[in-house]
Amino acid sequence: MDKQEKIILTVTIVLIASLFIYFSSLPISSEDDLLTGGILSDLEEDNYQNTNKLHWGHIPITYKFENECRERQINLTKLAFKQIGIETDWKVSFNKVDENPDISIYCKPTEWKRDSDLTLGDAVYEVDDYNKNLVTHAEINFYGQGQVCATGYPALEVHEILHTFGFRDTVILNKIISRYAAESTRKC
Repeated sequence: MDKQEKIILTVTIVLIASLFIYFSSLPISSEDDLLTGGILSDLEEDNYQNTNKLHWGHIPITYKFENECRERQINLTKLAFKQIGIETDWKVSFNKVDENPDISIYCKPTEWKRDSDLTLGDAVYEVDDYNKNLVTHAEINFYGQGQVCATGYPALEVHEILHTFGFRDTVILNKIISRYAAESTRKC
C-alpha cells in the first residue's frame, strides 16, 4: 500500500468514526417526539386509546356554527352542549371556536324526505383512517331552525350531538336518542 492509499484509508476511518460518535451522542426520539413533529405527526390525538368503543380522542370537543343560524337555534344548541356537560358532571364538555372545529354545525331550510316525517336534524361523523373507533370530525344539520320542546329542554339538539358520539336512534319510547320527528316536540 503506498502513502496516498494509507492517507485515504486513514481519512475514511477517521470520518466514519467521527460520524459514529456524532450520531450516537444524539438523543433517541421518544414516541411523543415522533407524534408531535416526526413520522407519526399525522395521527389523530387519542387520550382515550384504551377503549374499544367509538369515542372522541380529547375533551373539550370544539364546535362552530358554519353558516347563518337563527339566534334561537344557536341558543338551543349552546344549551344542549351545556346540558350534556351538566348531565355528565363535566366529563364531557364543549368549546366554541372560530376555525378547525371538531363539530361543524349547519342551519338549513326545512327538508322533507320521501316516505318519512319532516326531518328536523341529522348528524354524521368521520373516523380516523387508522383507528376506526376514533371520531375525528362531525357535522350536525338543523332543518327549520329552532324546534322547541314544551319543557324547554333542547331535546333535538342533545339528540343530534349524541349522534356525533356514535349513539344511534332507538325505538325505545321516551328516550333522548329515540327517533326524533316534528310531532315529538310537543312530547319532550
